[in-house]
Amino acid sequence: MVIPAVSQFSDFPFINKDEVSITEWGTFITDRDTLMTSMEGVFAGGDVARGSDVAIRAIADGKNAAVSIDLYLGGKGVLNKGRVIDIPSPNNEDEIVEHERFPMEVMAPEIRKHCNKEVVKGYHKLNAIAESMRCLRCDRR
Repeated sequence: MVIPAVSQFSDFPFINKDEVSITEWGTFITDRDTLMTSMEGVFAGGDVARGSDVAIRAIADGKNAAVSIDLYLGGKGVLNKGRVIDIPSPNNEDEIVEHERFPMEVMAPEIRKHCNKEVVKGYHKLNAIAESMRCLRCDRR
């Protein structure tokens, strides 16, 4: 069973606190290598085990837990990662044209000091599309 975590805090109506060890912060205590909780056969990762953290660590925990679960169930711990894809190597253009960021529209200070509305209004649709097409060229930094 996979229990999705898509909220702001961990809620455990499905388990007794006596059944699984929980930290003083309300997160599951897990084995560092296998991510198994103190309850045999129950694995945990992401915010429920680490506390508030970035999504990529939760994704990594999910993959690591999947390996541990496979090993626990008698498998070899090798996951099907899909077919290999070709990633083209960076273009060696000498001249790269960088476009400046589009300024985001914000509410005027005179208006925002009298209300509780969102201050940053975001991009107009066309500016958002253009902004998403800016090449950051991470390989050139």
